[in-house]
Amino acid sequence: MSTLQIAIIGAGLIVVGTVVTLLGGYQLGLARAASKWESEGSPRIGRGGATAAVLFGLLLIAGGAALLTLLIQLPNPAAGSRAGVAVGAAAVALLAAMFGAAKFADRVELNALIRTPSRFRKLPAGTDADVGGPDGAVPDAASDSVVPPTARPGWVYRDAGGAWYLVVSAGAGYRLVSLPDFKLAPVGLVKPPVTATGSVELAVWPLSEAPGAQAEEARSTST
Repeated sequence: MSTLQIAIIGAGLIVVGTVVTLLGGYQLGLARAASKWESEGSPRIGRGGATAAVLFGLLLIAGGAALLTLLIQLPNPAAGSRAGVAVGAAAVALLAAMFGAAKFADRVELNALIRTPSRFRKLPAGTDADVGGPDGAVPDAASDSVVPPTARPGWVYRDAGGAWYLVVSAGAGYRLVSLPDFKLAPVGLVKPPVTATGSVELAVWPLSEAPGAQAEEARSTST
């Protein structure tokens, strides 16, 4: 096999593997979102099929990376050293692709959950008089200047990188809480511009309706 053929096949495997991994990760994110929240439509393929697609794409990427190592000129081209380089390249490519696929699936899941219509009744948007907030007050040092002055607690903003943030009151100003982990973003971490995308509706679910709650309650009762 010539050097050109090796390069074409190796690069082709990586490209095809990347596409398959992204498609599988997209469907996996939708499937995970559908399992957590009642959406209007079901994903095209289930969680198992999406996971299989991601794994297949990862294998293609690893195989392509291993094949491209044949183009490297080694000082000691022994079979053992050549195999070690191929395995190392495949492992590095596999780990990097797995990390990227996981982040991509998480982002798709979050976007799907945010855009899914609420199953509760719609509430009218609050007016300035309805919302207790720092209107007219001078923001203190604890507030984040990236939050627009027209924002209200509960509004959701998205930055240029695609990350989602929830607006919360902080003294005489506002701060941003990252979604979905609900961690308070340090002041100055989020860079402008940020775009308002909607608002958050929180619901309190009885523990008796949570998955596995009845089994846990039965175990605690028996002991």
